[in-house]
Amino acid sequence: MPIICKSDVPIDPPGSRTSLKHSHQNEDEFIHVIAGSVTLEKGGTTTLMGIGNAACFRAGDPVGHCLENTSDADVTYLVVGTRCADDVVTYPEHDRRLIFDRKTRERTYQTLDGQPTDPPIG
Repeated sequence: MPIICKSDVPIDPPGSRTSLKHSHQNEDEFIHVIAGSVTLEKGGTTTLMGIGNAACFRAGDPVGHCLENTSDADVTYLVVGTRCADDVVTYPEHDRRLIFDRKTRERTYQTLDGQPTDPPIG
């Protein structure tokens, strides 16, 4: 059975950030820089990525990641991610967890200790 993925080609302006630092329990992600440069933040490490650079984020890796355009030009990249029936997205720096059911589109937010809460703000 083939693995179903979703792809996108975002263009992010200078000063933008893709998301809060996060990790996925069930979904793999892959990015490939097409134009410009972007700073990858993973855990406590930052890496400048340029044209042709790629990064993979494995499902189940608890170390959070995000991209930030710290340059003075737009950055364009390909992002590909598996699309599971459900996923748990953890925001380690914001004491939040999102439980997402793709079929019903239901989103439930919890603190890392399981208490109901609002979405993270960032």
